[in-house]
Amino acid sequence: MMFRSGCLNLYLRPISYTFLVLTLLTHIVALCSSDWYSMIQKNSTFYSGIWNVCEDSPSVVECSFLPNGRSDIKKGQLTAIRALFSMAVMLLLGALGYPPFFKQMSTDVLKIGFMALLSVIGGLCSLIGMLIMTIAVNRLPLHIEYGYSYFTGWSGTGLAFFTGTLIYIASKDNIYSEGAYA
Repeated sequence: MMFRSGCLNLYLRPISYTFLVLTLLTHIVALCSSDWYSMIQKNSTFYSGIWNVCEDSPSVVECSFLPNGRSDIKKGQLTAIRALFSMAVMLLLGALGYPPFFKQMSTDVLKIGFMALLSVIGGLCSLIGMLIMTIAVNRLPLHIEYGYSYFTGWSGTGLAFFTGTLIYIASKDNIYSEGAYA
């Protein structure tokens, strides 16, 4: 089966949008959940995220949002991780909203490669945030178990780069007019 020039790109566009939505959802789940890592001490388990810390003991489960005096990760590192992940989410939202916004604001040719750039920069922000988190957690003197939020963050980082590449391939040798998004 032979494809015309640009036909394969036409099939990659919806797939790239699907991956972009999946990447955005993965980043939001990682940002908002509180099971980045856990520490077991005496009779209780501490689940830590970038926003809160929960203590799960046999008698009570207690969570504190933005606790003061966290001893596991420095405040500056947590602020950097929060900021970088928030920027990644905003960049991915910008990539997702670029075609409709561009269509309303301009009559020029829509360049989809800009969406790929936003996705890759979002991936770089989450990569730096994940590296900061990994280094900070690995320096803790206690036995640490990584939780699902940590792995979701890393998978979202990989998805951001994959999505950026997919969007770039979909836009290669093909500049779409805004009528393609009507």
